[in-house]
Amino acid sequence: MSETNKPLDTIRDGFLKITIWPNEGENGTFLSFDPAKTYEGRDGKLHDTRSFSHSDMLKLEKLAGRAYARGQELKREFRQAQEEEQTPARRQTTRRTRKTRALSR
Repeated sequence: MSETNKPLDTIRDGFLKITIWPNEGENGTFLSFDPAKTYEGRDGKLHDTRSFSHSDMLKLEKLAGRAYARGQELKREFRQAQEEEQTPARRQTTRRTRKTRALSR
């Protein structure tokens, strides 16, 4: 996996987890949510499954709510970072526009 495709966060409740991944699209960064359940296999190693028991479902619902809230925070952070990147260009454009208006009067 490339360094740009690392998970942004993992929300956990016991063996259940939802991993939040960044993805790039035509309109910028968007988020993907990957729910999983961790279990110990016969080999003694930890594995993930996408199969959930009936008793997991309510926990998964609450975990999804927490992941959604975290996703909203991350989206705000993306927007803020994007605005900060664009701010110098906007200031320069605004200065040019003011100068042009002043000269045309």
